[in-house]
Amino acid sequence: MPARTASVLLRIVLPVLCLGLVTGCPTRPTTPEPIPQPVRIGQQVTGERGGPERFTATLVHERDAAVELLGSESVDALGIDFERQSLIVLAMGEMPSGGHWMRIRSAQYDGSRLFVQFTVNSPGEDEMVTTVLTYPFAAAAIDRLPADTILRPEADEVRGQSMPE
Repeated sequence: MPARTASVLLRIVLPVLCLGLVTGCPTRPTTPEPIPQPVRIGQQVTGERGGPERFTATLVHERDAAVELLGSESVDALGIDFERQSLIVLAMGEMPSGGHWMRIRSAQYDGSRLFVQFTVNSPGEDEMVTTVLTYPFAAAAIDRLPADTILRPEADEVRGQSMPE
C-alpha cells in the first residue's frame, strides 16, 4: 500500500471510526415491555390419569380440543364455559410410576403472552409409589384470552412432596 494511501487512511478513516465508537450508533426508540397483569385462576382439575402422553403446555379455547387432550370427565369437572373462558392445560406426559403431580399456582397476561407458574413433583428416592404408567396433568379455567396468545410456562420442581389441597 502506498505511503500516501496509508496516510489518508490514518488521518481520515481512523478518526471517523473512533468517533463512531465514542458516540455510538443511532438506535431506534424502544417501547417499554407491557407489565403483565395477574389472571384469576378459576376452577382447577389435576390428575394422574387421562393426561396427554407427551409434555404439553397449551391454552385451549374450544371444548372439543379440551376433551381430546383430557377426556370429557376432566373437562366436565371444570364446568368451563368456552364462550367466556379459556383453559390452561399442562401435562407431564407419560411417567413410569405414581407420585408425580402438577399444580398451577398463578398466571399473568401482558397483552400477547400468558405466563403460567406451576409446580411439578417427582417422587422422592425412598418414596413408595405405584409401578404403573401415569399421565399427570393440571388444567385451570381462566377468563377467555385471544386465540393467538402465547403461553409461557414457568415450572418449579420439587421431590417427594404431597400435592397441596
